[in-house]
Amino acid sequence: MSKADADAEMEVYRGIQGEIGKLAGARQQLISQVNENGMVKQELDLLEDSATVFKLVGPILVKQELGEAKVNVEKRLEFIKNELEKVQNNITEKEEEQTKSREKIIE
Repeated sequence: MSKADADAEMEVYRGIQGEIGKLAGARQQLISQVNENGMVKQELDLLEDSATVFKLVGPILVKQELGEAKVNVEKRLEFIKNELEKVQNNITEKEEEQTKSREKIIE
């Protein structure tokens, strides 16, 4: 491998590292959202069926049915978990690309 080829491969490697860093940040944000929504779900599960629940819509609180609130939180959790799985799969793919790039550089 020539010096120019090695330099080009190093740029590819650095680019992949940057992408992995961005994906890791996105993963961390999604994990935080899962934890936050999980706590909301736990709190909603503790409430009695007759409890009054409010939803923040812009600057105001709007009354919401408990069942509807539970369904919304469960759907949100499912969506976030799916997004988290996609990001994790992307990270795995990028790590494989990074390994291949590293091997090319070592050669």
